[in-house]
Amino acid sequence: MVLRIATLSTVLLACAGCAVALTPAEEDSLAEVQAFADATTRAYKVRSVKIALGGEATVIYAEFGVMSVGRATLTAPLAVRDASIALMLGFAVLPEAPPTSAGRAEAANRTRYPERNAAAVDILTNVKGLPIRVAVHEIHESLAALAQAVKNKQVSVSPQVPHPCEQMQAFVRRFARYQLEGAPACR
Repeated sequence: MVLRIATLSTVLLACAGCAVALTPAEEDSLAEVQAFADATTRAYKVRSVKIALGGEATVIYAEFGVMSVGRATLTAPLAVRDASIALMLGFAVLPEAPPTSAGRAEAANRTRYPERNAAAVDILTNVKGLPIRVAVHEIHESLAALAQAVKNKQVSVSPQVPHPCEQMQAFVRRFARYQLEGAPACR
């Protein structure tokens, strides 16, 4: 429960800048992201997810059905935006994780994140209608970009979350038939 409250607090803090006016293009993108979330939750018959404009963070998913999306995500190229959103919606479509202590969260996340990454591929194919090869490529690219950002110290990853390179290795193994390579940042 403590971890869930911390997550909600993070989203609420991220939404401190929510009153900022959006450009018409950002408003359209936010509406498209909400429609994507609505279509996903209907397709998977899970609790709805409210999309909120966040602060600097790209995307934060809270277990309370709120997803905070930053302006950078709203203005990203469509493929990048949708892959980022699909990754976070992946958590929403997975069965709810049992409560864990902070010490056990890292072990649980070693399984949960690879499942989330595969769920994102499924979301892009089933909800967005992308061919599976394209969906696999987009999620692979997102993981590679995250690994590069971590390597360049542009973002940090919580110690409880598997490193992007570890996630990339699991993803490459899971989708081996697509002959994916690991991220250059992971070599």
